[in-house]
Amino acid sequence: MYQAVAPESTIHAIQTTVNVMQAVFVGIALLLLLSASVLILNTIRMAIFARRREVSVMKLVGATNWFIRVPFIAEGMFQGLVGGLLASAAVYGIHVAVDNLSDTSNPTSLATQMRLTGWHVFGTDVVIVLIGVGIGALGSAFAVRRFLDV
Repeated sequence: MYQAVAPESTIHAIQTTVNVMQAVFVGIALLLLLSASVLILNTIRMAIFARRREVSVMKLVGATNWFIRVPFIAEGMFQGLVGGLLASAAVYGIHVAVDNLSDTSNPTSLATQMRLTGWHVFGTDVVIVLIGVGIGALGSAFAVRRFLDV
């Protein structure tokens, strides 16, 4: 009679390690999102203070609130786009590095098992850019609302 043997303790240890690593990386991602938002908020605040004379002239000639706010929000979106593109380039660079490290003749190697298709990387890059633009827009909208007296 045959008996199946499974390394349950090893599997449990690996699952625990993966769960802890996921929680740590989610925490790091949230911290980086918060810091990016604060950086964009501070940059837009400085831009508002630097252009306060132009804003006051625009108010005097009858510009609407949105006409004054939109350029600041667009600036934040542009900053988010540039940051997202830089992050996407980093993700693509890591993908290429892991792809070059993988030994396709050995399907059990860790680098080969971690390989992603180009479409997965492209989808990740699109999400990163969209999140960057969204964070830029939200951070600048919050900064404009808080620091611009319109």
